[in-house]
Amino acid sequence: MQLAVDGGEERLECALAAVSDRTEIDRPAALLEAAPDRHGHLGGGQRPLERVGGDENRGRNAGDGSHLGSIFRDRVHETPEDIRALQALLDRSYAGAGSHLRSITTPDRRVGAEDLVNELTGMCLLVVATVTADCRPIAGPLDGVFYRGAFHFGTAPDSLRYRHLLGRPQVSATHLPREEFAVNVHGRAVPVEIEGGFRETLLEVYVPRYGADWEKFLDSGPVYMRIDADRMFTFHMING
Repeated sequence: MQLAVDGGEERLECALAAVSDRTEIDRPAALLEAAPDRHGHLGGGQRPLERVGGDENRGRNAGDGSHLGSIFRDRVHETPEDIRALQALLDRSYAGAGSHLRSITTPDRRVGAEDLVNELTGMCLLVVATVTADCRPIAGPLDGVFYRGAFHFGTAPDSLRYRHLLGRPQVSATHLPREEFAVNVHGRAVPVEIEGGFRETLLEVYVPRYGADWEKFLDSGPVYMRIDADRMFTFHMING
């Protein structure tokens, strides 16, 4: 893949490579979230996350447990109604899953909605797959946030990804920060306005990482989309 930079410092965007048809790849994440241990969860047979966390500095302090509980830890934005709706989605999705998926994601490896929203605070690195007009799948990394029970991600209004999704909103996304934890979602991408609580959440997540100038970037014209999920699958495996 060819390494490229999309936009200047002011946009605070670092693009990875374009695929063969020059599909634009959005901002990759510089940091992953660290999550403390949690207990209490919803959903029959689902095990609470005993520890789901990477290293917030990724390359620099990988494996150093002293860095858990980052200053970048963000708050949950889901209401009780959001959590109930999310749990219903997880249960419906699992009930309709095939035998192969269920043999890997056994009930004790599922993550319930209450644990999931606590894990998915802050920036979530996603791989988002869209489809071209001639039915070729295109996948690329970008950063997103989990807000009110759904993944949201941003891109440029002139990006190929955005044009794909306006014409063909079917989308899949995977959050896979490490081998032991994953979230897969399939649904439709819906444009959203950058206002109210969503705007506040974006500033809460990104300004501590990129500085106050990131708000200027937010006002410079990026577009955001929400994934309205038809199916969502979670996976958590405890090592040892």
